[in-house]
Amino acid sequence: MTQRRHGTHLVVRLHGEIDFDNVAQVAAFLRAAVTAYGPRLVVDVTGVAFTDTTGLGLLVRLVAELYDEGGDLALVASAGCPALRKLGRMNLTDLFRVFDSVPAAASLPLTG
Repeated sequence: MTQRRHGTHLVVRLHGEIDFDNVAQVAAFLRAAVTAYGPRLVVDVTGVAFTDTTGLGLLVRLVAELYDEGGDLALVASAGCPALRKLGRMNLTDLFRVFDSVPAAASLPLTG
């Protein structure tokens, strides 16, 4: 997991797996980013090779929490990304603003 600025946006990149074994660590990292930088994030899941339902639940809770705080979340996921495919199979894709690259996500203002 890494974070960096891309213009005015904070980009959090997740890698590897997001599952029951590490979801608490991923959640803590994401919440620390929100605490430090505010409720507007770009989360890049292109490097996530596997996620189970706990990982999907984390992303769904995060977007809901950010919206409740007046923030926003843009999700970066390429067309073949396993995380995006799983979100699609679970009919959760419409909960997110999905972009195919960080520059595309960062080109639009985050709402909130």
